[in-house]
Amino acid sequence: RSQWLRWEIRPWYTDSGAIGGIVIFSEDTTARKVTQEALRESQDILAEAESVAKLGSWKWDPVTHKATWSEGMFEIFAVDRESFDGDIDHLMASRIHPEDLPTATETALATFKNHQPMTWQCRLLLPNGVVRHVVQEGRLSYGPDGRPTAIFGYMQDITERTQAEQALRESEERYHRTLDNMLEGCQIIGFDWRYLYLNASVIGHSRLQRDHMLGRKIMEVYPGIENTELFTILNRCMTERTPRSLENEFAYDDGTSAWFDLSIQPIPEGLFILSIDITERKQAVNALQEMARNMADAQHISHLGSWEAKLTPDKELTGPHIWSDECYRIFGYEPGTTAVTTELFFQHVHPDDRDGVAETFMRAIQEGTEVSYQYRLIRNDGSVRTVHDTVKVSVDERTGQPVKAVGIVQDITESKQAEATIAQLNRRMELILNSAGE
Repeated sequence: RSQWLRWEIRPWYTDSGAIGGIVIFSEDTTARKVTQEALRESQDILAEAESVAKLGSWKWDPVTHKATWSEGMFEIFAVDRESFDGDIDHLMASRIHPEDLPTATETALATFKNHQPMTWQCRLLLPNGVVRHVVQEGRLSYGPDGRPTAIFGYMQDITERTQAEQALRESEERYHRTLDNMLEGCQIIGFDWRYLYLNASVIGHSRLQRDHMLGRKIMEVYPGIENTELFTILNRCMTERTPRSLENEFAYDDGTSAWFDLSIQPIPEGLFILSIDITERKQAVNALQEMARNMADAQHISHLGSWEAKLTPDKELTGPHIWSDECYRIFGYEPGTTAVTTELFFQHVHPDDRDGVAETFMRAIQEGTEVSYQYRLIRNDGSVRTVHDTVKVSVDERTGQPVKAVGIVQDITESKQAEATIAQLNRRMELILNSAGE
């Protein structure tokens, strides 16, 4: 067991003024050293977390107009720490996009005026011409007299997420343009059975006017349809969220009828129905459609957790691991409800990813290098999440031997799903166009 001591040595003098010896004072500073080391490690973990999440925290004094920034803020604003004097008035005016500056200023002032937390988004225009999209939240802190003394908050670089959302919107627009111009009939029915979308082809199939259908319930447009076998199938698809394909003969008011091949697909808005007129040819052309899900609200801080595990002299993981509260939540646990071990961790890693995770993790430990990798984890409820993990080995400064592994894990499931949705939309559009061509 190591112990830190502070020594102070002083001479003592005789009555004649001669040095008669020395006096040694000692103080046990072990607890102070441990506290300082823990603080340093916490600061390192915070800095690593901010870097991974592209997040920075700040505090602004309304009296001095000076700001205190975390390391993440310097990275987001591309500002050199050494040249930063805390005066952000000019910096904000030069960095915030001119089109966003008035709104950003008004929002900041409203925080003081309304005494309420405020969240806003804006763009940063860097000196090299790069535009960054950021979201930030500001809150007031108060003095003993109840008056606001400062405003503090966080800022997150959401450029990649914004670009992904824009790509998703563009894909949805292309998706709707494709639907609008399709020869097949396309309609979306909401959970309240109202028509939310109708393309020209389905209007032609119905032989009705668009204004007579759009926004109205299917039972209002076709009285008595709730008593038909078709509505029974539609209701089952709506409530059970299951798809269905069928051929249906539709009778018109003039006594004529037509056959349609219907593909019914549950979507976030309700039901999507693709109808193909097969009166002259009863051959099914399945073209299942699924509207893209909107990305999760991105104005919150990324789900990010930290962890650490001790290493033996043989560089093996030992003892219970330490997880932050958010780390527990990412793995599907309430904070502190279970002892974390290496076995528990690998129990949740997807079977197809375990070998890769183990190999990457051990390489980081053996080589003492920092590595980042992605893998899937399976929660106890069966849900699968995709995470990004950054592992760093901490070494003993005196011996140079690794003593523990620390890491930052981030849930990136939504980003992966957005990428998959875009790819899926493109594939389905290609299928629709190919089907239409036939």
